[in-house]
Formats: sequence, C-alpha cells, structure tokens
Amino acid sequence: MPALTLTSAGLAVDGTPLVLPCTKARLVAAFGRPGPEERNLYGVRWPFPAAAVVALENLQAEDKANPIAQLTIRPEAAPGFTVEGQPWDKVRFRKTPYGPEKRVGGWVISQDDDGWTLCPEPDAAPVAPSKAGRRTRTAEPRAAPAKPAAGGKRAAATRPRTVKPLELAYPKVPRKDVLQFTDMNFKLAVIEHLMFDAKVLKPAFRLEGFVAAWKPRRIDLAIEGYDAPIAEVRAWFAAYPVDRKHVQKIRTLTQHPGAVIHGIYPQWTGEDDTFAIAAADDAKHLPALRQLSLFSRGKRRDAALARAFAARGVAATF
Repeated sequence: MPALTLTSAGLAVDGTPLVLPCTKARLVAAFGRPGPEERNLYGVRWPFPAAAVVALENLQAEDKANPIAQLTIRPEAAPGFTVEGQPWDKVRFRKTPYGPEKRVGGWVISQDDDGWTLCPEPDAAPVAPSKAGRRTRTAEPRAAPAKPAAGGKRAAATRPRTVKPLELAYPKVPRKDVLQFTDMNFKLAVIEHLMFDAKVLKPAFRLEGFVAAWKPRRIDLAIEGYDAPIAEVRAWFAAYPVDRKHVQKIRTLTQHPGAVIHGIYPQWTGEDDTFAIAAADDAKHLPALRQLSLFSRGKRRDAALARAFAARGVAATF
C-alpha cells in the first residue's frame, strides 16, 4: 500500500510529491489502477482501493487538463498515512463553523463521517511547471520594498492581483426572441449548457467576477452561500435573456452543479430540492430535445415528471 505523508512541504506518495489539481494518469502512477467510476452531483469519483483513496474529477474544472481537484481518504484503512509525522489517530483538528479542519503544507484536511477530504488551500501558493515537466508548488513572488530615498518615505509594496470583474451587461436579444420559462431551474440548466458546453453565451459566468462587479452591496463569500442561495446572483440569472435561436439544436440536457448552480448557491450539498425541475412545460422551447438527466425529487414525483416529459417526446432519467 502506498505511503501518504503530509508535512509542511506538502503531500507525498512514497516520497514523491503530489500536487492538485492533476490528471487521472498522475494518480494512476501514484496509486495504481482505479476501480469503476462513480458519478455524483459534483463530478466523477475515481476509487483507488490500493491506497484507500477516492479522487474527485471536477466536470467544470478551471484547468481542463488537470481535472482532479480533491482526494478523500479513509485513514484507518491507510496505515502509511501520516500528518506532520503523526499517525492518523493522533492528528488534532481545529473546530470551524463547517466542521473539524486542519491546514498543513498548502493543504486543507476536512474531517467528516465519510473520511478525510484533502484539497489545496484556496490561498496557497500557485503551482507552476518545473523543468522536469512535473507541477510543483512555487512561492508567490513578492516585490521587495524599495529603499527610502534620503529624507523620503518607504515606497508602497506592489498591490496583489485583483479579480477581474464580470461584465454584467446581458446579451442583446430581440424581445420577440427572448424565451419565457415557467420553471427557473429548467432555465438554469439551459443556460449552463449554452454557456459552458455550447459556449454561445459570453462572457462565461464566474462567481468571483460577479462579486467583484456587483456594486449595490458587498457580497462576502466567506459567510454567504452556505445555508441559502445568494439572492443577487439568482436574480441576475432569472433576468438573463435566452435567445430562441440558441436552443433549436439542443438534443440532450443534463442537470449538474456546474458554475451556474454553484454561483447561485456556492455550498449547496444537493440534499434538497432547491434546483429540482418540477414541470415539463419548458420542453416546448427546445424542439430537438430528446434526452434529459435530472435531479431527483423522490420516486413518485420523478415518475410523474418522466411521464410529462415523455408526452413531449423527451426521455427523462434521474
């Protein structure tokens, strides 16, 4: 079984550094052949039984070439796993509003009933390619403070790079061609498809860019989006004009918590009906639609909705 060690230098597998995000091939080299893939609300899970590790491939990863974004480990099944030289059962976590957590070597460890989740710290130093072609963590360059001139003051340090605001203006669509949806969640699925799969709606939505551009009030992502949707983001998508010409060739549509849903409700767990589609009426807007994959609302309601879509020539699965 591979030995995982987490120290101030980062995560290593049998002494070889492992950095996320990365490719599935990189994990195969570290952990051996994976088991069958498991799809869930957040992406594709790849179990690596030999290491008691499960990797999550983010379907909406910013770095498309390196989609593996986090690892889940069952430490009791991985005796070689140590944190700062301590065996797993000796590790101490700090309490946070979101559960036990520990930060070591640019990684965040979260503890819950399913095991330990390991992912890079959001504010950790960036990752850059090394000469050998591996991705290595590099220190964030800092501008050295300028020496003060005689009788003068010390020059200000270089300001950190800021998030580019999202252009909040809507696409120009003739009023007669703006589709009127009766189910907001159906509309969100259509926007997700058009913006990130078909890529005909631009600019692509980025929550950080939206927050940077939103002027009426400060949206604090450190505390918002955990227990409820962010009202301003939801309202922005509710008013987003979808052009009739863009939906004519859509044959399949899949609900998943991509950039749109996570923008509206960043910490949504998928355990409630917040984004469940409840009616089939909006299928009339998509004449080529033949296949739907939807969030479930329970066996009886799913069956009723499937019949409603079937009456419109659309096969719905949950």
